[in-house]
Amino acid sequence: MNAIFPEIPNWIWILGLTVLVTTISYVGINVTAKVNNLVQLSIIAIVTIFLIKFISQGGGMGSFFSWDVFVNSSEFAKPEVGWGVIFTGASILVLSYFGFDAVTMVAEEAINPRVNVPRAVLIICAGAGLLFTTVSYLMLLAWPAGWSEFTDVNTGALELFKKIGLGILAVIYPFFTLIGAIAGPLAAQTSCSRMLCKMGGDRIIPKFFGYIHPKKATPTNSIFFYWVS
Repeated sequence: MNAIFPEIPNWIWILGLTVLVTTISYVGINVTAKVNNLVQLSIIAIVTIFLIKFISQGGGMGSFFSWDVFVNSSEFAKPEVGWGVIFTGASILVLSYFGFDAVTMVAEEAINPRVNVPRAVLIICAGAGLLFTTVSYLMLLAWPAGWSEFTDVNTGALELFKKIGLGILAVIYPFFTLIGAIAGPLAAQTSCSRMLCKMGGDRIIPKFFGYIHPKKATPTNSIFFYWVS
């Protein structure tokens, strides 16, 4: 955002987004869940629709199935690829799954948590894995050699958007990135504040953290402590 509006100092964006995330978290878990789901799923849906349209019109591989997406010997043989690169990428991917058990932190607000929370963890891992695989598969079909043709790997998504006819998304992508930057901290604040609340309720830390707002049913003290820290 500072690159788009250089006249606005960074600290204003940081403070503003922090206040926004804290406010959403304070209002309640239902609003938090809706904001997170709406933001992320809407972006994925738009990109997926345009990927399917691009491929169906003969773009990329021009087909919805290709073994080269799974095993491409010619690409694999290139000096800048190989098993080392694959395992490096895989290790980063595995790390992204570490946060999926954050749903356990909202057990106190779940219906029948002993049954539904473990089920939710499995559904999240399986669902996210299937979603990531599907979208990645479509991206590879749309631009098989994109990884080696990006002008800048840091803006590869923008180049892909333009290629599949989503030029307008490339223009407003920084704003979507901003929204995505809200979703991550929102999930983190939601889970961490509830962990503090549980510890406060069990007197592991001061009971101040265990306070639950009578109307909002949110751990108000823990949320604002997380915000300040």
